[in-house]
Amino acid sequence: MFLNGLNMLVFAAWKLHVEVEVGEKFDQLAFCRYIVRSLMHSVNPSAPQAGPRPRPLVEVRKDGLNHHLSRNDKHIGVGTGGTRG
Repeated sequence: MFLNGLNMLVFAAWKLHVEVEVGEKFDQLAFCRYIVRSLMHSVNPSAPQAGPRPRPLVEVRKDGLNHHLSRNDKHIGVGTGGTRG
């Protein structure tokens, strides 16, 4: 449904381009390529992106602490509210 609406929007923009443009007129495929190229060049690749971030590698850590996993012999029991040893 969304893609159908997007396709209709692109077609309407192309028809408007054909009627209004005085200079070079694109066919539909060239017009779509022009839109995609323009959108790709307008995005700043160095801008922070939303979403989950990967954890830093050990070599990249800046806090100077050595974090190591250690074995814990205490297990938390489900529904017991305490520990079992």
